[in-house]
Amino acid sequence: MGIGIAPFVVPCIAEMKTAALNAGFPDSLGVTSILSGLFGSGFSVGEVIGPTLGGLLTDHTNFRIATSIFSLILLFEGASLIIFTIWDRNSKWVKTTEHSESTKPLLADSSNW
Repeated sequence: MGIGIAPFVVPCIAEMKTAALNAGFPDSLGVTSILSGLFGSGFSVGEVIGPTLGGLLTDHTNFRIATSIFSLILLFEGASLIIFTIWDRNSKWVKTTEHSESTKPLLADSSNW
């Protein structure tokens, strides 16, 4: 399950950190901790709401209608993600500088060693 979820989790947390830095938050352990907590709590709430809603839908309708409703929810989620991504890339409030962990050196200055 971890192998299946990892390709979704890692880019989400990295993008959350980039969005926070672009919004003006400092690159600190506190901000990273808050973002990690927000992601973890949102993930956990989704793990509770999804099966609960699925069970209620399946109890009150048949399986075919329940899966159709969930498919429409996922379609709406995907469409809104695409719209937000396009808006985010074209908006003027996003700073032009990228804050990427991959461009920073691992050691501040290794010539002093």
